[in-house]
Amino acid sequence: TRVPYLLWLFIASYAFIRTEDGATEYLVEEYNWIVGAEMADSIGADIINSSLGYSTFDDPDMQIPYSQMDGNTCISSIAVKRLTERGVHVVVSAGNSNGDDEWPWIGTPADAVEGMAIAAVDPQGHIASFSSLGPNGAGDPKPNVAACGLYCTVINANGTIEYSAGTSISSPITCGMVACLVQASPMTTPAEMMDIVQQHADRYPNTSIYYGYGIPDFGASLSELDGISDKENLSFTKIYPNPSDNEINVSCKTQTISRIRVIDITGRYISEISANGNFARLDVKDIPSGMVFIEVRLADGKTETRKIIVR
Repeated sequence: TRVPYLLWLFIASYAFIRTEDGATEYLVEEYNWIVGAEMADSIGADIINSSLGYSTFDDPDMQIPYSQMDGNTCISSIAVKRLTERGVHVVVSAGNSNGDDEWPWIGTPADAVEGMAIAAVDPQGHIASFSSLGPNGAGDPKPNVAACGLYCTVINANGTIEYSAGTSISSPITCGMVACLVQASPMTTPAEMMDIVQQHADRYPNTSIYYGYGIPDFGASLSELDGISDKENLSFTKIYPNPSDNEINVSCKTQTISRIRVIDITGRYISEISANGNFARLDVKDIPSGMVFIEVRLADGKTETRKIIVR
């Protein structure tokens, strides 16, 4: 039943955006995080993985009270909420502060309810002693799920293979799996995707301040998404290539395409064509480079909108 997936052409683009000043820790870095997230959104990122978290600072007056780690107060948590509203999946390290007498809990933006905060476990599934504790300041379950973050094989900055540890490893491992689920079901929203991942974790429906809902079963999550995608695909529109240099192809297996619009990031319509079939081609060579939205109207009146990068 998995053979069709082997026939897919896997193409991914990555952007590494550094917002952290490693030598110091000040509140401005939380705002830097927002700038980095905004840049990721502006270039069409579908998923963001972040290994950063903020709670205590070099200036004690900047310290954020645990009660304000409620998912709605800290500026980076508000940014996570906005990102997910725009369809961006956000996966965040829970943090490595358990054992710190001053701050054993998760920081921000891991406290954001809309983001997926990831704890660290060892290869046997036992919680890592450093993995930050939940819940968030409002009592919402955090972390969300857990992945291996201890005795992990990595390539260091010098190109040498070694073992390492941290939720900065468990988070990208989880993010990579979420990326596969997003590819399998691109119309599933971030909130729906997080629910599915949590519901197929080994401790669900129970949650823990250490593990969250536990270690996810991504195979089970994919099986559930297969059923959702089968229903979606009755009117699923394909738009390709992405990125595009000259033209964009739009196809729909079972419905007639009646109109295609190109919308810029301000919401302005910059191009439109009429169509009357299951396939249409849109010329984009005169559209300025950057991210645009392709809005496809189908014969039944429904519309589907996708992000496309024009080069």
